[in-house]
Amino acid sequence: MSNTSRFVRLSLIAAAAAVIASLASAQSFVGGVRGLISDPGGAVIANANVTLRNDATGTARTIASNTQGEYVFSQVEPATYTLTVESPGFKRLERKGVVIGTQQQLNLDLRLEIGEVSQSVEVTAAVPLIENATASNG
Repeated sequence: MSNTSRFVRLSLIAAAAAVIASLASAQSFVGGVRGLISDPGGAVIANANVTLRNDATGTARTIASNTQGEYVFSQVEPATYTLTVESPGFKRLERKGVVIGTQQQLNLDLRLEIGEVSQSVEVTAAVPLIENATASNG
């Protein structure tokens, strides 16, 4: 075998290994949840505090909804979560039993009720969430 053909063969093997490695690293098991925060009239609520707490570990992440009332949690490990939303002039909303599966992207819009900050709304019985953004079965 000549040096040229050996070099070509090694180059092809290295290129194939690089492609396989990049495809393997692109696979991810994490999911996410996003949605829109609005008031009873359908107007969006900007700067609402949205907290996503892992029910098993107790770890939590808090973000603020943007000026369009949207919130996004990305890179969320598969688990069952509690989603809490708070904003001045509205009742605190707590959504329990939010299940995020492998590679699942949930779209969960939430509507806050007008009320005092000391009041809260707890949603315990909810329709099962159906992920319709992708065809993934994780």
